[in-house]
Amino acid sequence: RGVVKAKASGCTLTLMHPQTSPCPDGVRSGNVRVCPEGRSCPSSKALKRSGALSLPWRASERDAEVGDAGTRQAIRDAKVEAQRRFDIDQLGRARDALLPLLALDDAQPMEILDGLVALTGLGGSGQVMKALDSGEMAGLPVALRAALSAAAMMGPTMGAEALSAIVSPEMACDATGFAAGLEVIHGHDAATRLTSVIREQAPECFEAYALEAEMLSTLRRHEATKAIINDALSRFADHPGRARLKELELGSRGDEAGLIALYEARLAAGERSPGLFSVLFSHYVKHGVMKDRVERYMKRANDDPNDDVAALVAGVLLHYEKRFAESNVLVERAAPTFPEEPRVYIYQAMNHFNLGDRAKAESFIAQAEALAAPDPDVYYCIGEIYRDTKRDKALEALEVYWHMTAVSGGDISEKQARVKGMMTAIAGCRRDNTPAPCPGPFEHAFASAKGQRAP
Repeated sequence: RGVVKAKASGCTLTLMHPQTSPCPDGVRSGNVRVCPEGRSCPSSKALKRSGALSLPWRASERDAEVGDAGTRQAIRDAKVEAQRRFDIDQLGRARDALLPLLALDDAQPMEILDGLVALTGLGGSGQVMKALDSGEMAGLPVALRAALSAAAMMGPTMGAEALSAIVSPEMACDATGFAAGLEVIHGHDAATRLTSVIREQAPECFEAYALEAEMLSTLRRHEATKAIINDALSRFADHPGRARLKELELGSRGDEAGLIALYEARLAAGERSPGLFSVLFSHYVKHGVMKDRVERYMKRANDDPNDDVAALVAGVLLHYEKRFAESNVLVERAAPTFPEEPRVYIYQAMNHFNLGDRAKAESFIAQAEALAAPDPDVYYCIGEIYRDTKRDKALEALEVYWHMTAVSGGDISEKQARVKGMMTAIAGCRRDNTPAPCPGPFEHAFASAKGQRAP
C-alpha cells in the first residue's frame, strides 16, 4: 500500500501517502506523511525545516477508499463536466471545469494528471506552468513534470513526444495518465504512440494495453486493435479488465451479433446505464431490425406491465420499423423509469416529428439536450428537426455532432458521411432561402406518418 520505512539508531521514520490515516505525531512534507517512532527521532520542526519530500505515488495502487471522499468526488465531477463540455465543442467551458483541480489542497498530482494534460490543450497552459513552478506538482516523477512543462510550452503532442523519449521502466505505467489526458482532447494519435512506448518499457502495465485498445478502436484501426487485445489477453489471464477487451475484440471483428448478445446479457443481468442502451440500440440498427426481437420484447412488455426495459427496447425497435405511434406508447410507458436516458427523449422527439407534431418534437429533443451527458444523436436529431425552421440552429447542432464523433486519424463512418451531406444541403438551403422541405440526404421527413395510430 505504498509505505516506506527508514530506520536509524533509536528512530524509525515511516513514510506514507498523505491521505492515509495519520499517525498522532505525523508531519506532512511535500507529498509524503512522515510518522516518527523512537526517542531519537527529529522533532516536527526539524522535519519541516529539512525540505519537502517527494515520492512517485501511483494513484492506481492506492486504496480507492483512502483520502477525502469530497475531494475524490470533486475530481470526478470536474473531469466529467470537462469531457461533456469538450464533447459539445465548448472548449473554454471545458477548460474552466478543470481549472478548480489546481486549487484542491488534498488532490494528489497523479490523481489529476490527465486533467492537467487536457488543460494544456484547452488554453490552460499558463495555470499548469504556474503550478509546476510553485512546486505543487512535486509529487509527480521528474519525467512527468518535464513532459507537462513541454506540453504547457509547446502543446500536449510535443509533451507526449518528450515523455516517450525519457520514460523509464520504473515510472512508465504512471505515464498512462498523460495518455489518458490526450484522449480527453482527442489527441489519439499522440496518445497511442505514447502507450506503445509504455508497453515496451512496462509490459506488465495492463492500463497501457487497455487504453491503447480503446483508442485504436475509436480510430477504427481494427487490425491494430486486435493485435493489442490478443497480446493483452495472453499476458493478463486473470485481470478483471479482460471483459472490456473482449468487447472491443468483438467490435474490431465487426461481430454485431456477438456484441448484441453481450449487451443483452448485461441488460438481463440488471445493468441499466444509459451508455448500455445507447450502444445496444446502435448495434440493433447496424445489424438490422430483427423481427424475432421485436416480437420477444413486445411479448415481455405485454405480459408484464412493470417490465419497462422490455417496453423501452420494443418501442425503439418499432421506431426503426416506422411504427411511430406504437413506438411512442411503449417509450412513454418506460420514460419515468429512465429519466436520465437520452434515447427515451430522442425516440419520442423523432416519433412526434414523423407524426407531424413539431412542438412535441422540439420539447422532447430539448429535454435530451439538457441531460448531463447528451448522446451525439441528440445533435443529429436537432439538425433533422430544425432544418426547415431554424437552419442556423440545425447547422450548429450538426457541427457539434461532427465534433463529438470525428476523431483525428480515423476514417469517417457512413452516418458521418450522411451528416456531411446534410450540412451541405442545409447551408445551401439557407443561402438560397429554399422553401421547406430542404432537399438532402435526411433520414426523417416531417409529418411523413401523420395520421398513424397505435392499435
